[in-house]
Amino acid sequence: MREKVTPGTVRDYGREVAGLDVSDTRAAEIAPEVEGLNGAALEAAARLDLNDEPGQFPLALARNRRPHGKAR
Repeated sequence: MREKVTPGTVRDYGREVAGLDVSDTRAAEIAPEVEGLNGAALEAAARLDLNDEPGQFPLALARNRRPHGKAR
């Protein structure tokens, strides 16, 4: 079972990897988005074979995306 992306995860990643200081409020806004992206990537990866055409991965991500009730 994978770990849930939390605001703390976002803050730590921002600080350690990107050298960014992400506020608690912004980290809380970003965490569900990152969680959704990670889930879509993992679901798509599970459906693909290592020998598949590389272009199939973005197509699988697009097919498996789920709206989260947020208008963009």
